[in-house]
Amino acid sequence: MTEIVLGLCGFLIFIVLQALVINGVHELFKGGCIEEYQKGRKCSGNLFYMIAPDFFEKNKNKRWSNPLWSCVKCMGSVWGAITYFPIVIYFFGFEWIEIPIWIFDSFALVYLNYFFYKRQ
Repeated sequence: MTEIVLGLCGFLIFIVLQALVINGVHELFKGGCIEEYQKGRKCSGNLFYMIAPDFFEKNKNKRWSNPLWSCVKCMGSVWGAITYFPIVIYFFGFEWIEIPIWIFDSFALVYLNYFFYKRQ
C-alpha cells in the first residue's frame, strides 16, 4: 500500500513539473508586436518569438501550430510526450502499460496547463 501511495505522489509531482515546463515553453513563444517589427522597431516578444516574428505571426492561428506553441491546452499532447517518454524510458524501460498512463497524463496536462496559465 505504501508503494502505491508513494508512486501516485511521485506521478502527481511529475505531472506538475511537466505542466510548468509546458507553460514555460508557451511563454518562450509568446509575442505580439508584428506591427512594431515591420516598422523597424525592436520587438518586445519573448526568446523564440524574437528569432522569427514574421513566421510566428503568420502561423499562430493554423491548426498545426496549436500543439506546438499556440494553445497551452493543446500543447499537453505533443510536449507531454516529449517530456514523458524520455524520462519514463530512462528510469523504467519500455512497458506497454506506459501507453495508457501517458494518455491519462496528457488529459491531466490539459487541465493543469490551463490552470497554471490562468494563474500567471
